[in-house]
Amino acid sequence: MSRAYIYDPARRGEILAWMEERIEGQQFHTDAKCIGVEQDGELIAAVGYDRFSPHSCCVHVAADTSKPWLTREFLKRAFYFPFEQLGFRRMTALVSEYNEDSLHFVTRTGWVQEGVVREEGPNGEDLLVFGMLRRECPYV
Repeated sequence: MSRAYIYDPARRGEILAWMEERIEGQQFHTDAKCIGVEQDGELIAAVGYDRFSPHSCCVHVAADTSKPWLTREFLKRAFYFPFEQLGFRRMTALVSEYNEDSLHFVTRTGWVQEGVVREEGPNGEDLLVFGMLRRECPYV
């Protein structure tokens, strides 16, 4: 079982399209960046970043949940890019109130719920706003 982390800008479109297939209603902005995770040559997870401002960005995670993808190495890489490489002080994640897997992920990895965007989800559901400050991040 070989695992590789994909940063290649030439594969950006492929990785973002893979993510959009798995995140209902997701359409990445033209400035989006991403990191893919391949296992034995097949994408199993990815993290995407968009909506960049001078101090922050939005983050999105997609995964093939039939395979083990969530590792400490994945978390280190996912948080290193915005906090260390880009120098951001925060990240924002919007999570559907009905997405139990994502809600479990953000609470387990140290995100703080900051608010609610009412009826913003693809099916009219509320999206919960989570934030992660660089100084709160246990992975960098």
